[in-house]
This record gives sequence, C-alpha cells and structure tokens, in this order.
Amino acid sequence: MLEVFKYIIPIIYYFIYIIVSLSEKNKEKIMACLIVDDDVSICQLITFYLSRYSLCFSAQHSTQALDLFKSHLRSDPFAAVFMDIEMPGFKGHDLAELFRDAEEKYGVPREKRFKLVMVSAHDDPVNVARSYHKNGAVAFIKKPFSEESLIAELRVASIL
Repeated sequence: MLEVFKYIIPIIYYFIYIIVSLSEKNKEKIMACLIVDDDVSICQLITFYLSRYSLCFSAQHSTQALDLFKSHLRSDPFAAVFMDIEMPGFKGHDLAELFRDAEEKYGVPREKRFKLVMVSAHDDPVNVARSYHKNGAVAFIKKPFSEESLIAELRVASIL
C-alpha cells in the first residue's frame, strides 16, 4: 500500500503545481484539451509536452472519452482533442464523428468547437484524408513524435 503512495503523491503535487502555475502566470493561455488514446504512455507524454500551455484530460476507452467530452460541453468545452485512430471499441474516426454530433446537439457555436488533432502511427493516405476531410482535423501527428514536432505542428494549426 505504501508503494502506491510513493508514486501517487509526486503525481498529485505535479498536477497541483501545473494548475497553480497556469492559473497565475498564463490566464490567457489556459485551455482544456482531451487526449484519447488506449496507450496510457501517449496520454502522459502529450500531457507532459503541453503542461505549459494546457490543462489536459485523458481517456483510454471510447465510452470514458465520450462521457468526459459531453460533461465538458455543458461547462467549458475542450479547445482541442487529440485522437488516436486505432483503439479497441470505437475507432478514432468514429469517435470524432460522435464528438462532432454532440457539439451540434448541445448547440456549441462553430467558433467554439474543438480543434481535432489525429495522433497515429497509421499515416497512410486513407487515414490522413479521412482525418482532414471527414473528421475536420486541423493536424495529423505521426507516432512517434518529439516535443518540438508536436509544438510546431500545433502552432501551425493555430492551437498554440
């Protein structure tokens, strides 16, 4: 039991530090992002890379992601969603469509709708085209990626 606390306490302190530093220093830059990937390490990596810019939430399952997304639509919609393509259950493309449908249903104005970033090892023309044209993605990040390449792509897409 003590082993668990050994790992949890530093993580809690880290998140408190991020929240406090974002709220005090960068009020105008705070945005909420949702990371949907069945690989926890990818969720953690993106969260770490974006810690200076955003408060990140993550989900590893499609039902968890949809519930989290809908709950934020009621209060503070996500500015960006990072979506893996290949996941168990709903595929990323299908889940992105459900998110878009939910925004429509909840009456989110077009200018406040999330910017979609597809994150995948599958960068074949079919997946890339579907991401941009059908799902309305503003960026496609190929795994593996570096912090520099992620931040650069997000700046090009006007997310940062």
